[in-house]
Amino acid sequence: MTEPSPVLLVAVIAGDLEERAVHIATEEGAPKPSLHEGFGIGFPEHMRFFGVTYQGLESVCIWKTDPARGERIARRLNLELDLLQPYNGLAFTLEASDDTEALLDMASARPQAPASPGHAPPPPATELPLALLAVMFPDADRDAAVEIVRRGGGAGLTLMDARNATTDHHPRILSLHYEGARTLLLAILETGHGERLRTTLDTELGLAAHGRGLGLVLPLRGVAGLKPEQIERLLEDGDR
Repeated sequence: MTEPSPVLLVAVIAGDLEERAVHIATEEGAPKPSLHEGFGIGFPEHMRFFGVTYQGLESVCIWKTDPARGERIARRLNLELDLLQPYNGLAFTLEASDDTEALLDMASARPQAPASPGHAPPPPATELPLALLAVMFPDADRDAAVEIVRRGGGAGLTLMDARNATTDHHPRILSLHYEGARTLLLAILETGHGERLRTTLDTELGLAAHGRGLGLVLPLRGVAGLKPEQIERLLEDGDR
């Protein structure tokens, strides 16, 4: 019997909840997480998701684990950290694939490996048509990127500091011979909405130009911390 494919469990939570989140995951047997500081922004004109008018420090915790354990941890985070309350956060799981490994690379500034031959992005989750928009770009474009997401109807996002580093031996992706400050933007959206915003960010920030950045839209397996009516509103926004 084959082992189930691993998932990435991502928890974007208020900074003071990080220690409790890590403790819960450790109790469930998860490996040590990758921990990153983030800054959450909510847009008051799009009162759909996350922090509404909230701006503040967040912690982004990422675990790679099996699906059953990931779902158990997400449920516990939802209940024990009270993620359904405003400003506390959100936990979600993603299929572990070349694309999600790229998310870890962006967050951790690890050298990125080339995609495997014939690789195609995983199909959207049939039961949950929501996706994670993950875009990395130079720090100088941070304000412009936030305005693009706000103007495009996004209700909130998280910004993380990142640093791009490549080597002479693997000139595969992003910039060559470059090390510099980057920003990683994360947002949960209806899948079609996320694709449209990724295209807009690509066009207006010139991500396709040599060394500028990278944008991914990753289908979600599950979400903890969103009420059913919040998911419905996200999907309604995406259809507009």
